[in-house]
Amino acid sequence: MAPRVVWALAIAALALAGPLARQTAGAAEIPLATPGSGDWQPLVFRGIETQTRYTLEPFEGAEVAKAESNCGASGLVLRLDAIHIDQTPLLSWRWRVDRGLDLLEEQTKAQDDFAARVYIMFELDEDRASTLEKLRHRLVKLIYGETIPGSALNFVWTSRLPAGTVWENPFVASAKMIALRQGASAGWRTETVDVAARYRELFGTPIPPLLGLAIMSDSDNSCQSTQARFADFKFMDRDETDDRDVE
Repeated sequence: MAPRVVWALAIAALALAGPLARQTAGAAEIPLATPGSGDWQPLVFRGIETQTRYTLEPFEGAEVAKAESNCGASGLVLRLDAIHIDQTPLLSWRWRVDRGLDLLEEQTKAQDDFAARVYIMFELDEDRASTLEKLRHRLVKLIYGETIPGSALNFVWTSRLPAGTVWENPFVASAKMIALRQGASAGWRTETVDVAARYRELFGTPIPPLLGLAIMSDSDNSCQSTQARFADFKFMDRDETDDRDVE
């Protein structure tokens, strides 16, 4: 579904115009606001009438974001251009899928639906971008006064694809898809990903500055229903975790 490609939409530029997540110099851990609160902004897509419903709720003793999608798609996004990836390269969060999807071809445009996604978006690398990419970004900035992402890592909770599967987004090669979990969960799962290392591994270039973090649950292609929860997003330095726990 082409309208879902976040960095190709002017609406993404508008969402990323919100307040920034701040980093204190030398901080070893940077907690982020729970999606749906604080500086998180709605991320909607042209051509998709039904949006995912996000609610902030107390659940099992913590404040979490609940996402409910019924034949729809939309997300929440937080600006990150004040986060220094060289200081805090690890991103950690908790998520769970209480009602999953049943799909056979998740790597195709026709079934590009996921019960839960976590996007990490980066600025355009001007030194390596094509002329067309540069022109598109400059045009959006001229019209809307904001920068749209140039590339992205998209961590997903799949229906059938096994954890560890990596592929290019079917709509744009500048987004890499990474499966972390599969099927419905019996409870919370905690992820810690080395954003800097995964970017270098999958793109083969130095990592550009961070631009935004987004979450999404979507089911508009398959017209199914799904429910997921997200909580406890934070950036950390590498001393804050055991290497065995990092993706």
